[in-house]
Amino acid sequence: QDDITRTGYMDELMRTDISISDEQKPTSRSRKRFVSVYEPDLSPGLPLYDRREDIPAGDSLQDLSAFRSGNDTLTPYIDEPVDYFNPGKKRNYYVEFSINELVTQIDFNSLNYSYQQFTGGGAPIYLNAGFNVFTQVGVTDLLEDYRIIGGVKLGSDLTNNEYIINYSDLSGRVDKELILHRKADDIYQSTYYATIRNNELLYKLSYPLNRVLYVAATGILRNDKTVYLATDPFNLSQQDLNRNWAGLKTELVFDNSYNLSDNIPVGTRFKVFGEYFQLVDKDFHNLYVVGMDYRRYDRIHRTLIWANRFSASSSLGTDRLIYYMGGVDNWIGARFDSNTPIDYDMNYAYQTLATNMHGFDQNIRNGNSFMLFNSEIRWPVFQYLFNRPLNAEFLNNFQLVGFGDVGTAWTGPGPYSDENALYREIHENGTIRVVVDVQKEPVVAGYGIGIRSRLLGYFMRLDLSWGVHDWEVQPAKWYFGLGLDF
Repeated sequence: QDDITRTGYMDELMRTDISISDEQKPTSRSRKRFVSVYEPDLSPGLPLYDRREDIPAGDSLQDLSAFRSGNDTLTPYIDEPVDYFNPGKKRNYYVEFSINELVTQIDFNSLNYSYQQFTGGGAPIYLNAGFNVFTQVGVTDLLEDYRIIGGVKLGSDLTNNEYIINYSDLSGRVDKELILHRKADDIYQSTYYATIRNNELLYKLSYPLNRVLYVAATGILRNDKTVYLATDPFNLSQQDLNRNWAGLKTELVFDNSYNLSDNIPVGTRFKVFGEYFQLVDKDFHNLYVVGMDYRRYDRIHRTLIWANRFSASSSLGTDRLIYYMGGVDNWIGARFDSNTPIDYDMNYAYQTLATNMHGFDQNIRNGNSFMLFNSEIRWPVFQYLFNRPLNAEFLNNFQLVGFGDVGTAWTGPGPYSDENALYREIHENGTIRVVVDVQKEPVVAGYGIGIRSRLLGYFMRLDLSWGVHDWEVQPAKWYFGLGLDF
């Protein structure tokens, strides 16, 4: 054994020969790293190159297949990083629509908010359609560039129905909308009953200036038809009133707000707008409307917010728009104050509401101009105390609200002008007509508290408020309404 060790026989036996020839030694050129390659781009018919420098000057990178073939199998490898990617085969995209929205529910809102035809006063004004069955279907393409929405509201009497079709093209920076809207309403006055049918065609263009600001222009064609119901021989002899209007509306809209919860936004919103309507008739009648609406929502602490709103508007022209101030939005069981005079010499064509003004019925003030300030403290009680959203819908949306309102509506240059119809009382007895000048404070105010919550899917509001008229606090008044606050 000692002889074997001395001769080194065992060392030779355990040694592994790992020597290689010079031809087999790796070089910098043969040490390649593997890279990922999109498989459909591998084409055996394309030229194969070892290095990028070997590419002929006339070939583009898109035509290059940087592979080397040692046998029938293509093995991807290059000696430099790849800074390009060849997409798959291009195919044409054909617009195909699919249903993305289907709604059927009991509803109380209108499909499209527009001015109502002037009915002469004396009855509550409802900007919403009341109790109805609402069905809406929406379809869109894969990229959501084109949308079609169709909706119908069936009234409880199946007569006062509302229909809307909306087509939107959002493929470019300028959004385009085409809207067809039809609505019917019954009006009940002391001397007649009638059905008013409105048909509207609107084309709207919207251009975003940035993420929170855009300008829009809307062309309007509108037909208003009043059909007098045959309740007596006099109304039977009345001819239907048919009027056609053409109009243009421009607006600047800013909105950087976001919602912490239902009815709890934070941020700023405002809109400045102008409208012009021209009666398409042999008689020259026109209507101008200018206005603004500014809203600010500040967070006091967590979900406790302070909401403020200032709105104002005025109408000019041969025909006017009358604003009825008083009440709240979407007031269930609304009442109308017939004691406030209406100046019929203003030749009103349309009517709308100026809300909210708590503590009063509709028409505590009216005119072709208005100005209104609203302020609210909104406190989602349970969400604030638990500091998280709750599973119970009623508790999660339960809110206590404190509010105050100050505003006025007037005719003439200003609310304190002698031309304001508020300062005139007209008394008629046969052929005798007496006009009495009176002194009233044009500005009214209201304040109170309320609760908010969502029940059975509907956001409900209950308010207890007091009005201030001629510097005197009025008796308390309750309001019940549906929908979110401003």
